[in-house]
Amino acid sequence: PPSWALTGDLDRFDEKPEQAEEAYGKAIAGGHDNIDYRQKRALMRIQLQRYDEAQKDIDILKKQAPKHPGFNYAQGLIHFQNARYPEAQESFERTLRTNPDYMPAVFYLSYLLVIKEQHEQASNLLSKFVSQYPNYVPGRKLLALVKLKQNNYEKAESLMRPVAETSSDDILALNLLATALMHLN
Repeated sequence: PPSWALTGDLDRFDEKPEQAEEAYGKAIAGGHDNIDYRQKRALMRIQLQRYDEAQKDIDILKKQAPKHPGFNYAQGLIHFQNARYPEAQESFERTLRTNPDYMPAVFYLSYLLVIKEQHEQASNLLSKFVSQYPNYVPGRKLLALVKLKQNNYEKAESLMRPVAETSSDDILALNLLATALMHLN
């Protein structure tokens, strides 16, 4: 099973979700029903939009490890993908009550808070996220957007300048930077 799980990890990093999902399934079928293998398979199934199959894995995870943050996160992703935002928010919040440093849930919860225009709370969470993952461009963009809404143009500029300099074809980053600069001058 560990070899199949490693194969699944490699396929996931190579952006081959179908092969990864299959490898995780073989790791689970190998008799060692590891919680992490099942969670990874659920995430691949969500990526493949096989929500019913992912839900089956999540239901098993709930029984096997009720305090594991991964199943609430996966449940939140299913709700998020299906535009069931209140349920998604609840799932991500449950994830963070179990593990406040579960950064994927921090990112998605922040996104939902931005949609709800709860900018202060979103800013706090996104600042935490960006401090841990400074090179994750979607996190920087979302935080810059929030900072613009809070009229914190200096911070928005400092978030977007490195992105715009390394990715001069990133239209959103350029627009966020230009908006910040326009308000600073």
